[in-house]
Amino acid sequence: MIRSDNKVSKMHRKVRINPAMLVFLFLFMYLLIYVVFYMNKSQLTLYQVTKSNISFDNNYSGLIIRDESVVKTGQAGYVAYYVSNGTRVRNGQTVYSIDESGNTLNDISTDSNVLLDDDYIKLGLLADSFTAGYSDTDFQTVYNFRDEFNNKIFELSSDARYSFLLDQSVDETRQINVAKSDASGTISYYIDGLETLKADDKFSSYFNDDYSYSYTKLSSGNLLEKGAPVYKMLNSNTWNIIIHLNDEQYNAYKDLTYVTCILNNGANRLRVQIECFSQGDEYFAKLTLNKYAIVYFDSRFVNVELEMNKTSGLKIPNSSIIEKYFYVVPKKWFTKGGGNSDALGLVAYLKDEEGNSSFTFIETDIYDETDDEYLINTDLFDSGTLIQAPDGSSDTYAVSDTRSITGVYNANNGYCVFRKIEVLYSNNEYSIISAGTRYGVTDYDNIVLDADKTSENIIIY
Repeated sequence: MIRSDNKVSKMHRKVRINPAMLVFLFLFMYLLIYVVFYMNKSQLTLYQVTKSNISFDNNYSGLIIRDESVVKTGQAGYVAYYVSNGTRVRNGQTVYSIDESGNTLNDISTDSNVLLDDDYIKLGLLADSFTAGYSDTDFQTVYNFRDEFNNKIFELSSDARYSFLLDQSVDETRQINVAKSDASGTISYYIDGLETLKADDKFSSYFNDDYSYSYTKLSSGNLLEKGAPVYKMLNSNTWNIIIHLNDEQYNAYKDLTYVTCILNNGANRLRVQIECFSQGDEYFAKLTLNKYAIVYFDSRFVNVELEMNKTSGLKIPNSSIIEKYFYVVPKKWFTKGGGNSDALGLVAYLKDEEGNSSFTFIETDIYDETDDEYLINTDLFDSGTLIQAPDGSSDTYAVSDTRSITGVYNANNGYCVFRKIEVLYSNNEYSIISAGTRYGVTDYDNIVLDADKTSENIIIY
């Protein structure tokens, strides 16, 4: 039997490179590197600029301060008034009397000849007017009508009561003390103890939630002690209203000199001076008025609305705002590139890659301008770089002066470009900027939300 050995020889195949695999491998490595780079890159959030306005509550409870003086009695007894509340009196005019017994007041009240028939008709018309406008939802009007009705009686019976007083004052048993005004002014019988308030006093306590305001309304028949307030007098038609402000309101008003003021929900409207100030960590505003002091003489607090023009423009977050410095170069040193280029730039003395210096035209982006100056990026040249005159003369200008511009980083094209803004109004979170600023941003532009995290020309995506 013949035995044969079978031997198998292995053949080595030549490795063939598949071009498609190479392309796939290249793309995979590129994407992997890009993902790693992206994951390690500081992420920037963009904000889309939109048209908007910022508004806040502009209604306040105002504290009234005025030039007023309190008159006190020189004798104890029952008071009888001879002028109505809110009446302007002349110097030397009889205002009230004090009777220790109170008999004179009773005699005047029961005298049937004090009012004439026409006077009763006038009082009836006053009552009809109140009835026509009465509402159950505002019962305070009842008390206002009562005071107005009493004042009308005083007004109509003034002459008769004063004549009666003169007749009785000769009776020594009545012990009547007649008091006359020692100055001219407007009379009020509302006393609240705040008549000495001044514009430079501390006001915080009057705007606390736990502050309780009270007053006393003096009227004929009251028993007064010696030295007690009997009436007060308004000495000037110039008065002040103090309002309490929060931070946002203070920032809105602090640069204003005048505002339109609406009192008591539209009852009176006028242009007034405004002055903002702080006391500790609280903000206030003082309004100075020259009208309606008599109208509000019986009030210490008044509802105030400050009417402002609506601030509208482009709304941006405050975190997007940044200050950046730029070279300030007179316009006369700028020229155009020449040839087919209309680009504006400067002919600067610079070194090339081989270290040789020569005057070279450098295109410049403009970030702001005045009548005779352009502002350009400081990254273009070192401070002190010489600029050649456009006319080819030997005159040169050394770039060095800088000026700051308030702006944001525009990112419409995937990289950061500084754009100027003009802030119209700011609160703690957002600002309203002008929509028509040259070299600025426009509606629907994308800007960097956190400007401090990037710089100009940084690629975002």
